[in-house]
Amino acid sequence: MLIWLERFVLGGVCVAAFVYVVFYDGMKLDWLRRASLGGAILLFALFIGLTIEKKRQAGAESAPQTVADELVVAGVVVDASSSAVLAQAMVSVVGRSENDVTDDNGNFRLMLRGTNANSLEVRLRVAKGGFEDSDNKITAPVGDLVIQLRRK
Repeated sequence: MLIWLERFVLGGVCVAAFVYVVFYDGMKLDWLRRASLGGAILLFALFIGLTIEKKRQAGAESAPQTVADELVVAGVVVDASSSAVLAQAMVSVVGRSENDVTDDNGNFRLMLRGTNANSLEVRLRVAKGGFEDSDNKITAPVGDLVIQLRRK
């Protein structure tokens, strides 16, 4: 419905109003007022078109992914001895391209795309300077994973 509205009704109405105001001069305005009103009509059409496109893009981004398309692995990386969060630790999936770096709160989030399954067993490797690497098998999806790293 929106594409029809956008392309035919809105576009046609704006073009007709622009031609009527600028070229036909049905309101008997001088050139400066006609040009100003014509510019306002064009800006209105641009605003509406961009608003519709932005809503369309936002709808596509927020459209729910099916479980078969994407699995999420999320959690926090902490120091095993003090339980302090570890920022800037590299979290990666062995044998796949997905990876992330923990934020200042030790949080990470990996999106496993193209899995075509409801769950997937993967090896998660976590590395940070001054700590021993961690290599764990996990089953995705998981959202509250806690990974402890031991100091070297």
